[in-house]
Amino acid sequence: MEEDNKKPYKIKDVTRAIKKAVVAGTLEEVRTKAAEKFDRTDLPNIHLDSDGTEVDDEDYFQTLEPNAELIAVFSGEQWIDPTHYVTITTRRDSADVTDSPEVERIHLKKLVAQMKTNLCNVSVLSEPDLELLSNMDPNSVADITGKDFIEQLKEASESCMKNERLLTQLSC
Repeated sequence: MEEDNKKPYKIKDVTRAIKKAVVAGTLEEVRTKAAEKFDRTDLPNIHLDSDGTEVDDEDYFQTLEPNAELIAVFSGEQWIDPTHYVTITTRRDSADVTDSPEVERIHLKKLVAQMKTNLCNVSVLSEPDLELLSNMDPNSVADITGKDFIEQLKEASESCMKNERLLTQLSC
């Protein structure tokens, strides 16, 4: 492929926390470079960030605009609608949710992903969610983000819980 056919693309991981730039002329080249950039040995599927459309056809790939925003989806991952990151609906009624460890772990991962996009979202969480975050085992969600962020998130959750308790005491 000639250099003239290469275009720049913005490649993100599924959490949209890591963004990389690549220049490529083919879909296979984007997949290969994304694997290198994200330090993976397996090649990802490529999706449009905007609506999740999987780009699995070379002809369609060639129609993409320069700087198109793409998501690298590796084995075991799936494209997640970005609106799920900013919509914080975390109220959990015990009648609605089975409190199994797996359900709790999935809920915890969703919370961490929401916080990764904007740590300020911690200020609007319910007390049960703040408690879940402050009591979490950092190793249980380290696959979503680094341990440094998890420690910051735990501290922010604990701080919000303390502030909420203080406000409750002051209003009495």
